[in-house]
Amino acid sequence: MILLQFLAIAATVILAIEIFATWKTSPVEIRKALVLPTFLQIFALTIAWMRSGILPAIIPHEIITILIYFFSVYLTFTAIIAICAVEKKHRKLFAILWTFAAICFWLISLL
Repeated sequence: MILLQFLAIAATVILAIEIFATWKTSPVEIRKALVLPTFLQIFALTIAWMRSGILPAIIPHEIITILIYFFSVYLTFTAIIAICAVEKKHRKLFAILWTFAAICFWLISLL
């Protein structure tokens, strides 16, 4: 249980850094397009907190498990996209952050 909580906190920190870096470096026009992915990431973190026991589970355990696997796959594909990005900033900073976030979510889903 402690390991799950540590992984949930690690994922929170990693995604918070990624969200802050994205919002800080993006032009205003692009920030409007980032609202929905930001809310999706906050929802994913909430599900991870429920799975790890930091927050009380308000939805059934089976649905939480399915959502954790979904967000693990989502973050894995996002990491792959960031690794294949043309811009150097995306390859160096965001690819590392997305990869570690995906690893945290996969560990949360498998434990």
